[in-house]
Amino acid sequence: MRRFLLPLAALVVARPAAADVDLVARLGSIWVTDRAFDLFSTTDAIPSVQIGAGWEGDGPLSFELVYGFSGSAATTFDVLETRFFLHQFQAAALYRVPFSPNWRAFGRGAAGFELAGVRIEDPRATVLGDTAPGLGLEGTAGIELRLPISASGNPWAASLGFTVEAGYGWRPIAASFDDARVDRDGDAEPPPVRAGPVDVGDLDLSGPILRFGGLLRF
Repeated sequence: MRRFLLPLAALVVARPAAADVDLVARLGSIWVTDRAFDLFSTTDAIPSVQIGAGWEGDGPLSFELVYGFSGSAATTFDVLETRFFLHQFQAAALYRVPFSPNWRAFGRGAAGFELAGVRIEDPRATVLGDTAPGLGLEGTAGIELRLPISASGNPWAASLGFTVEAGYGWRPIAASFDDARVDRDGDAEPPPVRAGPVDVGDLDLSGPILRFGGLLRF
């Protein structure tokens, strides 16, 4: 029995500890195909950024928590200044499949809480704004290049990763901005004439996704 246990123990000791913590940053775009979004952007693509941290074990599965922000602005009818923003708080799972020592294919699924907001301002500095909470679901597929940091080139050691992914984001319920309130800059005159809520309308924020990312694994 001892003859079999000693070589096995030697292999376990000789194998370096796997890197298991990821720091993630991604840049990309979300495409909103709802025509009502034209009020808040000159294009369908919204620039977006994500930052977060994750955990990766010895297997193909890894998990991460991510904060994301997207935003746009436009001038409508040469009069109204409009802005849109989207905060995302996601939990995600990734399944990675290596196909060479440095390359991996992966699929990513995410779900989380989202907070969308709109702001409309006219030349008299009258501001109309509202926010809408919601649920966001995402599915993407991509590839990752992993470059070991250690001089030994050990694939189990700390490494840098670069990713590109594409997929789709689905919001099962449209963002409803039905409680917009008028707010006026402090020095603006006259005071607002309407104090009640204004229904700005709904936005379906579902659409394609494209992202480029970098990560540090240690």
